[in-house]
This record gives sequence, C-alpha cells and structure tokens, in this order.
Amino acid sequence: MKIKDAVRLALLHCERQGWLTSGVWGQDNEGVGPGAKGGVLAETQGLPFAHNTMLNERSAAWIPYAAAFLKQPAVGVMQFADYQHNTYDILKIIGETCWSSGGRVPMPLVIMTAYGALSGKGAMYHSQTVENEMVGLPGWKVVSVSNPYDAATLLVAAIQDPNPVHFMYPRAHAGFPTDSATTKGLAHLELPGFALLPGEKELMEQPSSLASNPNARTQWLAYTTSPQDQRDGSWIQQWPEGLVIPEDRLGKARLLRAGDHGVVFSHGRLIPMAWKAAQTLSFLTGRELAVMDLRTLKPAPWEDMQPLIEASKGRILLLNEATSGNNWMHSLSHEMIQRFGWGFETYPQVLSAQDSPVGQSLAIEKQIVPQIEDVFASLCEFFRAEEMLSLAEKIGFDLAAEGSWFSRQELKLLAVRALAWGEAHDPVYTTAINPVNTLVRS
Repeated sequence: MKIKDAVRLALLHCERQGWLTSGVWGQDNEGVGPGAKGGVLAETQGLPFAHNTMLNERSAAWIPYAAAFLKQPAVGVMQFADYQHNTYDILKIIGETCWSSGGRVPMPLVIMTAYGALSGKGAMYHSQTVENEMVGLPGWKVVSVSNPYDAATLLVAAIQDPNPVHFMYPRAHAGFPTDSATTKGLAHLELPGFALLPGEKELMEQPSSLASNPNARTQWLAYTTSPQDQRDGSWIQQWPEGLVIPEDRLGKARLLRAGDHGVVFSHGRLIPMAWKAAQTLSFLTGRELAVMDLRTLKPAPWEDMQPLIEASKGRILLLNEATSGNNWMHSLSHEMIQRFGWGFETYPQVLSAQDSPVGQSLAIEKQIVPQIEDVFASLCEFFRAEEMLSLAEKIGFDLAAEGSWFSRQELKLLAVRALAWGEAHDPVYTTAINPVNTLVRS
C-alpha cells in the first residue's frame, strides 16, 4: 500500500463510520476532468465527499473551522506544506478557540498536507516542512507519519480527536509501496512501512474479481486504482472487502530499533536514514543504537521516549528536516535536559536542515537537507575516537584525525564506505527478503 492510498482509504473509512460528516476540502480535490488525480498526490481521488475550494488555501482552513464550530468534523487539504503559509492567522484562531476554552469548545478538524524535499523537485515552493510553525501554535496536535500503516491508523485517530490536528506525510514517500527504504535496498521486515493492514495481504494475493476493474493484476489494485476508461473523474473509490484499519491513538511513538548506547528520535521522511545509519554503526561497533519514530510531534510521546532517554545517558540525536533557525527540536532537547539531565554523560544533539530554502538542484538540496552521511557522522559522536579508528581499520578506510577528533567531511567519507560495507556483510541485508516482492507470498 502507498501512503496516498492509505490516506484515501482512511478518509473513506471515517466517512462510512459517520466520523467525517462535513467532508474534505481543498484545491483540486474532486479530481474532475481528463487525467485529473484528485488531490496533488491522488489522495482524495474517487471520494464523493471531497470538494473543491476556490484557488486559495485559506478556504481549506476556514471551511473546516466553520464546520468544527457546528461539531461537524471536516478535513482541509493543503496541496503542499509551503502553501499553508498564508493561513497561519486562521490556524492560530482555530487552535486558540479550543485551547483558551479548556476544551469546552472542541475543534474536530484535521488540516493535512504533504511536506518535505523530493530529490531536487519543487524547490522552495514545494519542499518545505511546517513542523516548526505548527508545534509552536497553541491548541494543535501535530502528527507526522513515515509509512502507509501509520498514515491509515493515525489519520483515523486524528479525525476522531476533539482537538484540531495537523497531519503531515512526506511527499517523497507518498507514492512508494512502502517507503524509500525499499528503493535503497533495505529489505528488512521490521522497517517502517512494511506492515500490512489486516486483510491487505489477502487482497494482494487474490486476482481481480471486480466487474468495474477486471484487468487489474490483483484484487488490491482493482480497488485502489482507477481503470483507464474512468480516469476522467468518474471513478469512485470502493471500500476493499475484508480490509480493517486497526485502532490507534495519538501521542504514541514506535520503537523501530532497540539499543542502549544511544538513540535517534525522528519522524517522517528521515526515518529510513536514521534506521540504516544506526544499523550500520551498531553492526560495526557492537554497541546498539536505538531508533524511535515519534509519530506525534505534539504532544511529544514522553512516556515512550523516557526509557530510551535514560538508557542513552544523553547520547541522543534529534533528527528532522525543518530549518535550523527556531527549530522546535531544540526546545525538545532543552526539556530532555531539564527532566533527565542529572543522569546524562553528554548532551542531546539536533541535526536539521540548513537555515535556507530547499534548492531546485538535487546537489543543492543535498547540501541543505540532512542526508544519510550526515546522520552517520552525527552518530559517530556517540563513540570514542579509538572506536572510530577501529571501525575504519575494519573496513579498510584511512580515517585521518584532526587533533583529538575527526572533521565532519572525514566522517561523511567514512559513512559512504561503512554503509556500503554494511550492506555487503550485515545479515540484515544479506539474508532478508524484499517485502515488496515477496511479503504477500510469505
């Protein structure tokens, strides 16, 4: 399943259950006209309750706000996170309506958007993230998903929540069957995005029996893709028979990799990078690094984070792709120090994007947004110099020191060699199966 399919099916599920009574509002939502998708990523394609607003993002905020005042839940769609910037006065009013009333005036609405960089496509008008702004707005809950399973379960939870919820998903992963980990050769079943919803496996195994889409390869594709002759906006998304979206709740993180030597807290698009860098360093050093997907950015999932924070003794990397200026993860780091700093041996680090718009060129994008080599280099700070020299010797890399430590560039060069060496020797890569091709037959 793709994130865009998960979002569409979650919206349909909520409408069928009577939890989404005022529909979905945004630009190009209906998907009418030749070749129309329905939403910028086809996430609202085939939904009769998805409606077009005027070509102004403010409408996608005002209409759900008005509906929420009448206790009629609605969803507003911003095509890209960047387009949300002219709505913050409205979003502030929405959040403070619920917040200042102590919840006595609920605001059952969701504003959802795709966010983040995408391989040099979109630049500053399509590649930004708005997590800094949304975490700072009173009254809002903020959700960021990294995989289709969470996209389905957490969107359902968000729509049922009486508070306004901002729901983000990475546009770089929205069209992939799982997430970008797959395209990077990470064939490990415990990686985010590889979990299937109950009933999905059976639908993927069955040939199509839908009269409306008989040429689809599987029953799953018959339900989730429009036939060639219905790509004029006439296709209607039906509920896949046998599919179940399990209950979930906001404020719960997910541990993706256990470890006690250090921990990475991240979300969204950067989760596969965090997992792969931590896996490689753990395999090469013998010291286990944990990785946790926050899933809910506000309120922070402290209950799930606390055991990892305490075990790490301060060896913590907070990772996101928001700009460094006023990055909300600095506040999260400060709160960690206030709560748990008495037991720290060092202090948490924040790795984020440069304080610059994302460039149109992929080469420039890589200089601005964290890459896996940057994550690896930051995690090296959790180890002693002797351990890094031993690691380098093991993989045949001449690691040159500058004084008592190593330059950032030198550690990034080490990362390139280490990641390739790990893929060639780590059993996680050499023995696991590719779930995209074989999970449905396992």
